[in-house]
Amino acid sequence: MSEALQATEGAPLLSEDAFLALPESVTKTELVHGELIVSPAPHWRHQRISGRLFRQLAAWCDENPPAEAGYAPLDLRLASDRIVQPDLALWLDGVDPDATVIDVRPDLVVEVISTNRAHDRVTKRLLYADAGIPEYWILDPQLRRVERLTGPGYQQVEVLTGSLASEMLPGLSLDLVALFAD
Repeated sequence: MSEALQATEGAPLLSEDAFLALPESVTKTELVHGELIVSPAPHWRHQRISGRLFRQLAAWCDENPPAEAGYAPLDLRLASDRIVQPDLALWLDGVDPDATVIDVRPDLVVEVISTNRAHDRVTKRLLYADAGIPEYWILDPQLRRVERLTGPGYQQVEVLTGSLASEMLPGLSLDLVALFAD
């Protein structure tokens, strides 16, 4: 069985209304093309890395209002049949702080690879590119590197191990060695 549990083949597709009516949960639950995808809790290293990165992104946002950074669990609607929970997201123009489901396209999404590498590298990449999100970072704790994807369809890929800077976030430079440190 895969690490992310999904609807079984032939099972009826879930509507957005049915998905949003599910009880609130701390379990990562996403709607992808009508299929319910439930992921196990991430491991400790994943949480440590995403927490470190969130603190740096949030500090950058505090210095660059109205920018806002958010972290999972948060429901991000990419389309009516696609509601996902990126590990981290950043909006340069802010976001409604009272939104239950966020409809505003983020400028950056980040996934820290945990157990289901294909979901982050393939499925999420396609979903985020299709939604027109300008930048996608895939953090790989095992390889201690970041893949920075940009451009139409994320055709431009940079693999970074020392530091990360983005033209979209002027003045932010991330020390990846420190980010991935044990």
